[in-house]
Amino acid sequence: MRTYKIKVTYARKGSEKKEIELECNEYPVASIVDSFVIEEIMTREEPTLVSIYPLIKSVPRGAVATRMPTNKELMELHEISDLVYEIDQRLFCVTT
Repeated sequence: MRTYKIKVTYARKGSEKKEIELECNEYPVASIVDSFVIEEIMTREEPTLVSIYPLIKSVPRGAVATRMPTNKELMELHEISDLVYEIDQRLFCVTT
């Protein structure tokens, strides 16, 4: 099984740009990688964070939430910007 290295550059509100390197054991599909990268950033930035997903306050108690937040909404919530990652010399950019 091949291990893919993912080089990530990002910034958070009020901080300098940071660079981290992640590993993925499966071929990284862009739509899944975005969420994976956001979750890894938040795990490193805020180790006590239980979940990257916000509480959905508009859902009445006992009701089922109808959707998960988009990656763009997650980035805005966690104040992540300028997110760029590279896999096998291919660049991907997630903008807010």
